[in-house]
Amino acid sequence: MKKIISVLLFLFLLLNNTYSQSTDIKLSKVGESYAQEYVKPGIDGIGANINSGFFNTAVVPYNKLKPVSFNINFSLRFFGSFFGESSRSFDLSYLDTVIVEGVARQVQYSVTNAPTIIGSKENAVATGYFTDNNEPAPPQELIGGVINTSVVPLFFPQIQIGNFYGTDAVIRFLPNIDVGEYGRFNFFGFAIRHNLDHYFPKSPFNFAVQAGYQINNVDDNTDFRILKATDFFVNLQASKSFSSLFTLYGGLQFEKYKADINYTYVQNENTEIPVSFSQTADDKFRVILGGNLNVGYFNFNLDANISNRFSASLGIGVGF
Repeated sequence: MKKIISVLLFLFLLLNNTYSQSTDIKLSKVGESYAQEYVKPGIDGIGANINSGFFNTAVVPYNKLKPVSFNINFSLRFFGSFFGESSRSFDLSYLDTVIVEGVARQVQYSVTNAPTIIGSKENAVATGYFTDNNEPAPPQELIGGVINTSVVPLFFPQIQIGNFYGTDAVIRFLPNIDVGEYGRFNFFGFAIRHNLDHYFPKSPFNFAVQAGYQINNVDDNTDFRILKATDFFVNLQASKSFSSLFTLYGGLQFEKYKADINYTYVQNENTEIPVSFSQTADDKFRVILGGNLNVGYFNFNLDANISNRFSASLGIGVGF
């Protein structure tokens, strides 16, 4: 479990001033412009994942004679967002300052095919020239990827509770987890959903509308907050049950995942530069299509999420 959480923490940009035993990576070796390119697929992947899996049917029970009832479903949600080769590397030109014989000099650097957070683990190397005389400067060793993959994974436990006048709630979370040198991570999200089909009693489909808010924080092992991210989404859901066993469901969703990233860039032995920047995930709208299978108290669902990239969600739950 600790190893799994460690990977998740890295995907949430837990890159601090101490070397990881497994990756030898730290953002403190690169400046802001480099870090923005480097972490972008991680931000996009996390945004795509956490905005998935909030429903596996549009059915929200509502009975006018008994508008308040109790049911609960506990599930594990597994996510994966898929990236092409272009998201695993980048090219960049940037200015930096190096110390040469005790003198600070500016260098125009450039790097080609530098790995992003999901790229090759081999460190990138930038070459450049001094801006004052155009002579070659010493190469600059940078950083490699955290995991070399085309799929960004994630998982959460999730609880769904209802119903109050055709309204239910979903809560998903990971508690404050201390992973030693990797720091601490926590996540919390919730959503409120309301039954719409009781307004249209002759409709052959079930309809619901849902809105949610999510937040996650990552602190390093000195309690410095590296990442604070927030997310908001709203969706319209529809589903059709073909038997007591199988339901086909879908939805249209608007969303916004935004992350604030903070760290200290150690430019040279004399200079440390605080770096802060924000990034918003590319996905703003998605189409969801999936199926749910009920077997007694258990349910299994799988759905596809189509936006700027493809992502998938798998759920295994038990409900009463």
